[in-house]
Amino acid sequence: MRRFYLTFSLIIFTISLGFAQISSQTSFSFVDIPASSRVAALGGSAINIFDSDLSLSYGNPALLNPSMDNQAVFSYALFLAGSGYGFFSYGRDFKDIGTFAVNIIYMNYGSFNETDNSGQVIGEFKAKETALNFAGGRQVAERLTAGAQLKFIFSNLEQYSSFGMGLDLGLTYHIEEEFLTTSLVFKNMGSQLSSYYEDGEKNTMPFNIQLALSKRMKHAPFRLLLTLDNLQKWDLTYTDPNLIGKRDPLTGDPIEIQESSFGDKLMRHVLFGGEILVGDVFSLQLAYNYRRRKELKVNDNPGISGLSFGFGLNFKSLNISYSLANYTRSGTTNQFTLALRFNNMKKENVLN
Repeated sequence: MRRFYLTFSLIIFTISLGFAQISSQTSFSFVDIPASSRVAALGGSAINIFDSDLSLSYGNPALLNPSMDNQAVFSYALFLAGSGYGFFSYGRDFKDIGTFAVNIIYMNYGSFNETDNSGQVIGEFKAKETALNFAGGRQVAERLTAGAQLKFIFSNLEQYSSFGMGLDLGLTYHIEEEFLTTSLVFKNMGSQLSSYYEDGEKNTMPFNIQLALSKRMKHAPFRLLLTLDNLQKWDLTYTDPNLIGKRDPLTGDPIEIQESSFGDKLMRHVLFGGEILVGDVFSLQLAYNYRRRKELKVNDNPGISGLSFGFGLNFKSLNISYSLANYTRSGTTNQFTLALRFNNMKKENVLN
Protein backbone atom coordinates (compact mmCIF):
# COMPACT_ATOMS: atom_id res chain seq x y z
CA MET A 1 0.00 0.00 0.00
CA ARG A 2 2.85 2.39 0.81
CA ARG A 3 4.43 1.67 -2.58
CA PHE A 4 1.12 2.42 -4.31
CA TYR A 5 0.80 5.82 -2.60
CA LEU A 6 4.42 6.70 -3.39
CA THR A 7 4.11 5.81 -7.08
CA PHE A 8 0.84 7.72 -7.39
CA SER A 9 2.32 10.80 -5.73
CA LEU A 10 5.40 10.82 -7.94
CA ILE A 11 3.29 10.61 -11.10
CA ILE A 12 1.03 13.46 -10.06
CA PHE A 13 3.94 15.59 -8.87
CA THR A 14 5.55 15.25 -12.30
CA ILE A 15 2.31 16.20 -14.04
CA SER A 16 1.78 19.19 -11.77
CA LEU A 17 5.27 20.50 -12.45
CA GLY A 18 4.53 20.43 -16.16
CA PHE A 19 1.39 22.51 -15.69
CA ALA A 20 3.11 24.92 -13.31
CA GLN A 21 5.70 25.82 -15.93
CA ILE A 22 3.07 27.34 -18.23
CA SER A 23 2.57 30.51 -16.18
CA SER A 24 3.00 31.98 -12.73
CA GLN A 25 -0.57 33.37 -12.84
CA THR A 26 -3.80 31.43 -12.38
CA SER A 27 -7.26 31.61 -13.91
CA PHE A 28 -10.68 30.07 -13.27
CA SER A 29 -10.51 30.33 -9.47
CA PHE A 30 -14.31 29.93 -9.32
CA VAL A 31 -13.88 26.15 -9.70
CA ASP A 32 -12.94 26.05 -5.99
CA ILE A 33 -16.24 27.44 -4.70
CA PRO A 34 -18.15 25.07 -2.36
CA ALA A 35 -20.46 22.77 -4.30
CA SER A 36 -23.09 22.51 -1.56
CA SER A 37 -24.25 23.96 1.74
CA ARG A 38 -22.61 21.14 3.66
CA VAL A 39 -19.22 21.81 2.06
CA ALA A 40 -19.55 25.56 2.63
CA ALA A 41 -20.47 25.01 6.28
CA LEU A 42 -17.36 22.87 6.72
CA GLY A 43 -15.10 25.73 5.67
CA GLY A 44 -15.12 25.17 1.92
CA SER A 45 -13.59 21.70 1.79
CA ALA A 46 -14.95 18.27 2.72
CA ILE A 47 -12.82 15.76 0.82
CA ASN A 48 -12.69 13.35 3.78
CA ILE A 49 -16.31 12.27 4.37
CA PHE A 50 -17.25 8.89 2.89
CA ASP A 51 -21.05 8.66 2.77
CA SER A 52 -23.93 8.97 0.28
CA ASP A 53 -23.72 12.76 -0.29
CA LEU A 54 -23.11 13.18 -4.04
CA SER A 55 -22.04 16.83 -3.70
CA LEU A 56 -18.89 15.76 -1.83
CA SER A 57 -17.55 14.02 -4.93
CA TYR A 58 -17.01 17.36 -6.68
CA GLY A 59 -14.20 18.10 -4.24
CA ASN A 60 -12.86 14.54 -4.30
CA PRO A 61 -13.94 12.10 -7.06
CA ALA A 62 -12.58 9.20 -4.99
CA LEU A 63 -15.62 9.62 -2.72
CA LEU A 64 -17.93 8.36 -5.48
CA ASN A 65 -19.55 5.11 -4.35
CA PRO A 66 -22.66 2.98 -5.13
CA SER A 67 -24.80 4.73 -2.47
CA MET A 68 -24.80 7.82 -4.74
CA ASP A 69 -26.60 5.97 -7.54
CA ASN A 70 -29.50 7.82 -9.20
CA GLN A 71 -29.06 10.92 -7.04
CA ALA A 72 -29.33 14.56 -8.11
CA VAL A 73 -28.11 17.67 -6.27
CA PHE A 74 -29.15 21.29 -6.81
CA SER A 75 -27.41 24.12 -4.96
CA TYR A 76 -27.42 27.90 -5.13
CA ALA A 77 -25.46 30.50 -3.17
CA LEU A 78 -25.95 34.23 -2.68
CA PHE A 79 -22.30 35.23 -2.91
CA LEU A 80 -20.37 38.44 -2.30
CA ALA A 81 -21.24 41.83 -3.82
CA GLY A 82 -24.50 40.67 -5.36
CA SER A 83 -22.94 37.78 -7.29
CA GLY A 84 -24.18 34.22 -7.12
CA TYR A 85 -23.24 30.71 -8.10
CA GLY A 86 -25.00 27.43 -8.67
CA PHE A 87 -24.19 23.73 -8.80
CA PHE A 88 -25.94 20.73 -10.32
CA SER A 89 -24.84 17.11 -10.24
CA TYR A 90 -26.25 13.72 -11.16
CA GLY A 91 -24.70 10.36 -10.28
CA ARG A 92 -25.09 6.79 -11.51
CA ASP A 93 -23.47 3.55 -10.44
CA PHE A 94 -22.59 0.77 -12.86
CA LYS A 95 -21.95 -2.55 -11.18
CA ASP A 96 -18.36 -3.85 -11.48
CA ILE A 97 -17.36 -0.69 -13.39
CA GLY A 98 -17.67 2.23 -11.00
CA THR A 99 -19.74 5.24 -9.98
CA PHE A 100 -19.91 8.27 -12.28
CA ALA A 101 -21.18 11.81 -12.01
CA VAL A 102 -21.73 14.73 -14.34
CA ASN A 103 -21.94 18.18 -12.83
CA ILE A 104 -22.16 21.82 -13.80
CA ILE A 105 -20.93 24.71 -11.70
CA TYR A 106 -21.45 28.30 -12.76
CA MET A 107 -20.58 31.73 -11.42
CA ASN A 108 -22.63 34.82 -12.28
CA TYR A 109 -20.83 38.04 -11.36
CA GLY A 110 -23.83 40.17 -12.32
CA SER A 111 -24.13 43.31 -14.43
CA PHE A 112 -21.63 46.17 -14.52
CA ASN A 113 -21.73 49.71 -15.84
CA GLU A 114 -19.57 50.33 -18.87
CA THR A 115 -17.95 53.78 -18.82
CA ASP A 116 -15.78 55.86 -21.11
CA ASN A 117 -12.49 57.54 -20.19
CA SER A 118 -14.33 60.41 -18.51
CA GLY A 119 -16.40 58.10 -16.31
CA GLN A 120 -19.66 58.55 -18.22
CA VAL A 121 -21.87 55.45 -18.33
CA ILE A 122 -22.21 54.30 -21.94
CA GLY A 123 -23.72 50.88 -21.43
CA GLU A 124 -23.79 47.70 -19.42
CA PHE A 125 -21.98 44.37 -19.58
CA LYS A 126 -22.08 41.00 -17.79
CA ALA A 127 -19.54 38.48 -16.58
CA LYS A 128 -20.00 34.77 -15.97
CA GLU A 129 -18.05 31.51 -15.88
CA THR A 130 -19.15 27.89 -16.23
CA ALA A 131 -17.52 24.47 -15.80
CA LEU A 132 -18.85 21.17 -17.14
CA ASN A 133 -17.29 18.24 -15.31
CA PHE A 134 -17.25 14.46 -15.69
CA ALA A 135 -16.12 12.33 -12.75
CA GLY A 136 -15.67 8.65 -12.05
CA GLY A 137 -14.57 6.60 -9.06
CA ARG A 138 -14.35 3.01 -7.93
CA GLN A 139 -12.84 0.72 -5.34
CA VAL A 140 -9.35 -0.34 -6.41
CA ALA A 141 -8.28 -2.28 -3.31
CA GLU A 142 -9.63 -3.23 0.10
CA ARG A 143 -10.76 0.02 1.76
CA LEU A 144 -9.15 2.09 -1.01
CA THR A 145 -11.05 4.03 -3.68
CA ALA A 146 -9.67 6.17 -6.50
CA GLY A 147 -11.32 8.77 -8.70
CA ALA A 148 -10.74 11.30 -11.44
CA GLN A 149 -12.61 14.35 -12.67
CA LEU A 150 -12.19 16.12 -16.00
CA LYS A 151 -13.20 19.79 -16.16
CA PHE A 152 -14.16 21.81 -19.24
CA ILE A 153 -14.19 25.50 -18.30
CA PHE A 154 -15.76 28.43 -20.12
CA SER A 155 -15.26 32.06 -19.08
CA ASN A 156 -16.91 35.14 -20.54
CA LEU A 157 -16.00 38.54 -19.11
CA GLU A 158 -17.61 41.34 -21.16
CA GLN A 159 -16.29 40.85 -24.72
CA TYR A 160 -13.41 38.64 -23.60
CA SER A 161 -13.67 34.87 -23.42
CA SER A 162 -11.43 31.97 -22.50
CA PHE A 163 -11.54 28.17 -22.49
CA GLY A 164 -9.59 25.74 -20.36
CA MET A 165 -9.37 22.17 -19.15
CA GLY A 166 -8.47 20.74 -15.77
CA LEU A 167 -8.07 17.40 -14.03
CA ASP A 168 -8.65 16.30 -10.43
CA LEU A 169 -7.29 13.01 -9.06
CA GLY A 170 -8.08 11.59 -5.65
CA LEU A 171 -7.47 8.66 -3.32
CA THR A 172 -9.56 7.78 -0.27
CA TYR A 173 -8.79 5.18 2.39
CA HIS A 174 -11.91 4.35 4.41
CA ILE A 175 -11.97 2.08 7.45
CA GLU A 176 -15.69 1.62 7.96
CA GLU A 177 -15.52 -0.21 11.29
CA GLU A 178 -13.34 2.56 12.75
CA PHE A 179 -15.35 5.42 11.19
CA LEU A 180 -12.04 6.74 9.87
CA THR A 181 -11.39 8.29 6.44
CA THR A 182 -8.19 9.66 4.90
CA SER A 183 -8.08 11.40 1.52
CA LEU A 184 -5.41 12.77 -0.78
CA VAL A 185 -6.48 14.99 -3.68
CA PHE A 186 -4.62 16.72 -6.50
CA LYS A 187 -6.92 19.47 -7.78
CA ASN A 188 -6.98 21.65 -10.86
CA MET A 189 -4.10 20.27 -12.88
CA GLY A 190 -4.64 22.23 -16.08
CA SER A 191 -4.55 25.59 -17.78
CA GLN A 192 -6.19 27.89 -20.27
CA LEU A 193 -6.27 26.53 -23.80
CA SER A 194 -7.32 29.89 -25.18
CA SER A 195 -6.44 33.22 -23.57
CA TYR A 196 -8.70 36.24 -23.06
CA TYR A 197 -6.42 38.11 -25.46
CA GLU A 198 -5.23 37.08 -28.90
CA ASP A 199 -1.75 35.58 -28.54
CA GLY A 200 -2.00 36.25 -24.81
CA GLU A 201 -0.21 34.27 -22.11
CA LYS A 202 -2.06 31.12 -21.04
CA ASN A 203 -2.44 30.90 -17.29
CA THR A 204 -2.64 27.75 -15.18
CA MET A 205 -5.54 26.76 -12.97
CA PRO A 206 -5.33 27.16 -9.15
CA PHE A 207 -3.47 23.90 -8.50
CA ASN A 208 -3.94 22.52 -5.00
CA ILE A 209 -2.79 19.43 -3.11
CA GLN A 210 -4.95 18.51 -0.12
CA LEU A 211 -4.58 15.85 2.55
CA ALA A 212 -7.46 15.31 4.97
CA LEU A 213 -8.60 13.10 7.82
CA SER A 214 -12.01 12.60 9.41
CA LYS A 215 -12.99 10.57 12.47
CA ARG A 216 -16.49 9.82 13.65
CA MET A 217 -16.87 8.90 17.31
CA LYS A 218 -18.14 5.38 17.92
CA HIS A 219 -20.26 6.24 20.95
CA ALA A 220 -21.00 9.93 20.37
CA PRO A 221 -22.77 11.79 17.53
CA PHE A 222 -19.67 13.70 16.44
CA ARG A 223 -17.40 13.74 13.42
CA LEU A 224 -14.15 15.71 13.53
CA LEU A 225 -12.39 16.85 10.35
CA LEU A 226 -8.87 18.10 9.69
CA THR A 227 -7.75 19.30 6.26
CA LEU A 228 -4.26 20.34 5.16
CA ASP A 229 -4.63 22.68 2.20
CA ASN A 230 -2.26 23.93 -0.52
CA LEU A 231 0.54 21.53 0.39
CA GLN A 232 2.35 22.34 -2.85
CA LYS A 233 3.37 25.75 -1.48
CA TRP A 234 4.65 26.52 2.01
CA ASP A 235 4.36 30.30 2.28
CA LEU A 236 0.79 31.45 1.61
CA THR A 237 1.20 34.87 3.23
CA TYR A 238 0.60 38.04 1.25
CA THR A 239 2.38 41.37 1.46
CA ASP A 240 0.37 44.42 0.43
CA PRO A 241 2.50 46.15 -2.26
CA ASN A 242 0.88 49.48 -1.31
CA LEU A 243 2.72 49.36 2.03
CA ILE A 244 6.18 48.87 0.56
CA GLY A 245 8.21 52.07 0.98
CA LYS A 246 5.37 53.89 2.76
CA ARG A 247 5.81 56.13 5.79
CA ASP A 248 3.60 56.77 8.79
CA PRO A 249 1.67 60.02 8.05
CA LEU A 250 2.05 61.21 11.68
CA THR A 251 5.63 60.29 12.57
CA GLY A 252 7.18 60.07 9.14
CA ASP A 253 8.83 56.80 10.08
CA PRO A 254 8.91 53.98 7.52
CA ILE A 255 6.05 51.50 7.96
CA GLU A 256 7.60 48.24 9.07
CA ILE A 257 6.25 45.14 7.33
CA GLN A 258 6.34 42.33 9.85
CA GLU A 259 7.49 38.88 8.77
CA SER A 260 4.90 36.18 9.42
CA SER A 261 5.81 33.64 12.07
CA PHE A 262 6.26 29.92 11.48
CA GLY A 263 2.99 29.25 13.30
CA ASP A 264 1.08 31.73 11.14
CA LYS A 265 2.40 30.16 7.94
CA LEU A 266 1.58 26.68 9.22
CA MET A 267 -1.97 27.53 10.27
CA ARG A 268 -2.78 28.98 6.84
CA HIS A 269 -2.70 25.39 5.59
CA VAL A 270 -5.04 24.05 8.27
CA LEU A 271 -8.82 23.82 8.22
CA PHE A 272 -10.80 22.54 11.22
CA GLY A 273 -14.37 21.31 11.00
CA GLY A 274 -16.91 19.19 12.79
CA GLU A 275 -20.38 17.69 12.47
CA ILE A 276 -23.03 16.79 15.00
CA LEU A 277 -25.12 13.91 13.67
CA VAL A 278 -28.52 13.36 15.26
CA GLY A 279 -29.45 9.95 13.95
CA ASP A 280 -30.05 9.93 10.20
CA VAL A 281 -32.40 12.92 10.30
CA PHE A 282 -30.51 16.05 11.37
CA SER A 283 -26.92 17.26 11.11
CA LEU A 284 -25.13 20.41 12.20
CA GLN A 285 -21.80 21.61 10.75
CA LEU A 286 -19.24 24.10 12.05
CA ALA A 287 -15.77 25.05 10.77
CA TYR A 288 -12.94 27.53 11.22
CA ASN A 289 -10.82 28.65 8.26
CA TYR A 290 -7.73 30.39 9.66
CA ARG A 291 -6.38 31.55 6.30
CA ARG A 292 -9.71 33.06 5.30
CA ARG A 293 -9.85 34.99 8.56
CA LYS A 294 -6.27 36.30 8.27
CA GLU A 295 -6.73 37.45 4.68
CA LEU A 296 -10.24 38.91 4.81
CA LYS A 297 -10.85 40.19 8.34
CA VAL A 298 -11.18 43.90 9.09
CA ASN A 299 -8.33 44.56 11.52
CA ASP A 300 -10.26 46.96 13.75
CA ASN A 301 -13.39 44.80 13.86
CA PRO A 302 -12.78 41.22 12.65
CA GLY A 303 -16.11 39.84 13.86
CA ILE A 304 -16.56 36.15 13.03
CA SER A 305 -14.57 36.17 9.78
CA GLY A 306 -13.40 32.65 8.95
CA LEU A 307 -16.25 30.89 10.73
CA SER A 308 -18.96 28.97 8.93
CA PHE A 309 -21.87 26.82 10.01
CA GLY A 310 -24.90 25.06 8.60
CA PHE A 311 -27.46 22.33 9.09
CA GLY A 312 -29.17 19.61 7.11
CA LEU A 313 -32.51 17.82 7.28
CA ASN A 314 -32.44 14.32 5.87
CA PHE A 315 -35.51 12.41 4.77
CA LYS A 316 -35.76 9.07 2.99
CA SER A 317 -35.59 10.48 -0.54
CA LEU A 318 -34.83 14.14 0.11
CA ASN A 319 -32.15 16.19 1.84
CA ILE A 320 -32.41 19.94 2.48
CA SER A 321 -29.46 21.94 3.83
CA TYR A 322 -28.42 25.52 4.50
CA SER A 323 -25.11 27.20 5.32
CA LEU A 324 -23.79 30.60 6.30
CA ALA A 325 -20.12 31.36 5.71
CA ASN A 326 -18.59 34.59 7.00
CA TYR A 327 -15.73 35.67 4.73
CA THR A 328 -15.44 39.20 6.09
CA ARG A 329 -17.57 41.51 8.23
CA SER A 330 -19.25 42.92 5.13
CA GLY A 331 -19.35 39.67 3.15
CA THR A 332 -21.47 36.70 4.18
CA THR A 333 -22.56 33.86 1.90
CA ASN A 334 -25.88 32.05 2.23
CA GLN A 335 -26.19 28.73 0.41
CA PHE A 336 -29.14 26.37 -0.09
CA THR A 337 -28.94 22.78 -1.31
CA LEU A 338 -31.53 20.20 -2.32
CA ALA A 339 -30.61 16.53 -2.92
CA LEU A 340 -33.00 13.97 -4.39
CA ARG A 341 -32.54 10.19 -4.18
CA PHE A 342 -34.70 8.71 -6.93
CA ASN A 343 -34.05 5.09 -5.95
CA ASN A 344 -35.72 5.69 -2.58
CA MET A 345 -38.67 7.34 -4.33
CA LYS A 346 -39.18 4.19 -6.38
CA LYS A 347 -39.12 2.05 -3.24
CA GLU A 348 -41.75 4.29 -1.62
CA ASN A 349 -43.99 3.97 -4.69
CA VAL A 350 -43.69 0.19 -4.57
CA LEU A 351 -44.64 0.14 -0.89
CA ASN A 352 -47.62 2.39 -1.56
